Amino acid sequence: MDRIEQLEERINNHVFLSLFREKDTAAYQREKNRFLELVWEYVCLRRRDAEEYALELCETVDACLKSYAPEKGLFMHYFNTAFRAASAKSGAIEDLQARNGGRHVPNSLREDACAVLRFVKRRGISASELSANRGEFLEALGMSEERFDEIAKYVYYSETVVIDASDDPDSDGGRLDFVSSIAVGSGENDPIVSYLEREGLADLLSAAEEVYCEANERAKPIISMKLTEVLSKVDFDGNVGDYAFGDEALFALMEKRNEGIKDKDVARACGCSAPNVTQVWKRFKSALAARLEA
Repeated sequence: MDRIEQLEERINNHVFLSLFREKDTAAYQREKNRFLELVWEYVCLRRRDAEEYALELCETVDACLKSYAPEKGLFMHYFNTAFRAASAKSGAIEDLQARNGGRHVPNSLREDACAVLRFVKRRGISASELSANRGEFLEALGMSEERFDEIAKYVYYSETVVIDASDDPDSDGGRLDFVSSIAVGSGENDPIVSYLEREGLADLLSAAEEVYCEANERAKPIISMKLTEVLSKVDFDGNVGDYAFGDEALFALMEKRNEGIKDKDVARACGCSAPNVTQVWKRFKSALAARLEA
């Protein structure tokens, strides 16, 4: 029996599956963290891109538990089917946002926009080709011209440009690392990056502090470690301890080590699972982006 098979057996027979309806018990959170760690290891062994879908993993586990019934089948049968669908949908949305410069795609357009993107990528169709053969392609897509016109601006917004700091000896590699860590999406129109460019680091950190203070107590230690680590990646001459989220000891360690910390290290320090860390961090950045756009 290989490691994946061992994990499947351990997950399907885990004690958490007999506790998940008893959320108020002390054992619930402890066993849930252990359960998620096993599911996380299982997914990492099966997928190289697992880290991109930690949030979807947590959401899929929660969704599966709501309908899970032991007498109807093994938990991992539920999970594998649901996770494939969730990660495929999430990947399509991220691909769409990367293609359109990181702009938010309205929920009402997402499903059709992803369908158009899959269609044009599969056939290698350029914007001019789609325009020239509009009738044929719209018939194949089963979509009206009015609906397509709403979607096209997101699918063909711009060409994706990847910046590699190593290509330019004068580039600020540390700043690019900082920007990629704090951004909620990708592209030059990311709301957090745009705010940073417009208002500066001090105002961005003040907004981050406000969102941090509104977070629940269990999320705060995770956000504190992640924000402190992100701040260590940029030329910051202030006092990290002046911010409610600032961890001076961790900041000093990060500067000394000149390397980041992994989600599993944050999870160990905060008494949770690595997927929980990724989930909390993504939600924090989404809340920060919403605050900056308000």
